[in-house]
Amino acid sequence: MQTSSTDLLDSESFTVARVRRTVLGSVDVGGIFTNRQVLRGRSANDVSDRQAQTEYNRAWGVDVNARLFGNLMVHSYLAETHEPGQSGNNQAARASLAWRDAFWNISVLYRSIGEAFNPDVGFVRRRAVRHYYATVGAHPRPPVRGLNEANPYLEIEQYRDFDGMLETRNVTGGMALSFLDGSVLTLLGTDRYERLDREFSLSGGTVPAGVHQFREASAKYVSDASRPLSGEVRIGGGGYFQGARRSIGGTLAWRVNRHLGFDFGADHNVIEFEGAPFTVDVFSGRVDYALSTRVLAGGWLQYNDATREMITNVRLNWIHSPLSDLFLVFSERRTSEGEILDRRLTAKLTKLFAF
Repeated sequence: MQTSSTDLLDSESFTVARVRRTVLGSVDVGGIFTNRQVLRGRSANDVSDRQAQTEYNRAWGVDVNARLFGNLMVHSYLAETHEPGQSGNNQAARASLAWRDAFWNISVLYRSIGEAFNPDVGFVRRRAVRHYYATVGAHPRPPVRGLNEANPYLEIEQYRDFDGMLETRNVTGGMALSFLDGSVLTLLGTDRYERLDREFSLSGGTVPAGVHQFREASAKYVSDASRPLSGEVRIGGGGYFQGARRSIGGTLAWRVNRHLGFDFGADHNVIEFEGAPFTVDVFSGRVDYALSTRVLAGGWLQYNDATREMITNVRLNWIHSPLSDLFLVFSERRTSEGEILDRRLTAKLTKLFAF
């Protein structure tokens, strides 16, 4: 992809290449290469002294995934980034094991992300960390009237820096109840530990650096989504650093027919901090229309009362061949007064080549 320059932005080119191959029946290996190049000329066609004016960010990665004994899954990757002036650990790696059958769901994961790992074509949430994750869950079918399946589970995750210092710890216990009518009730409770290296602002106050421990809980009920009219109700609350947070929200979905569907959502959040509560309300609407099995259209609208901003997204998807698409996407962000903050029109063409 090539972008043109403006008075504020330089011309850029983006490249992404991905290959994957299945070997030995249940094992696949793959590789990926990405490149972001900044051309500091008057335009994309200005090639004079281009090498001296070029900045770049390149990344490569390899991955191996396997399914063994029918239920054991192995996932791993190794990636590296390169850019001018880079120093430090520029690698990221992951290894995970998972056992999944009709009753048990058990998995463990280890991931390491260096402080200099910086994929410009993509993103990472945290750098200079080692991430540990483990979960165990079961899927019994107790003889309870109206209940199809119960899914109790426990999740533990930690983020530590490369010196071994604990930065984040989440311990979550959950229960998902699936009913014969197609609805699902999910209950969650989480004990959180966060160590902040620096303070940050929150609603006019300041959350200080240091260790913060708090707990939160939530409940969510989702009705049978296969019905013409369905919905979701969610509620949550608990601590939030040195304050408290409460939230309630819901979604209503209406499937008019096999071509047309609407979704409406609303969320109300109250955060109490330093004795001064403030609210954040978010409203959203979505429409999906299938002209055929190969041509799909959709629109999404969201309004955030706290930022007083409205986001609009309209997408057209043409499946021109199996697993190959043409996307046309219009997106816009504007204030409630009508000022346009961002507007984009994007075209994306994909083609699957089997070999």
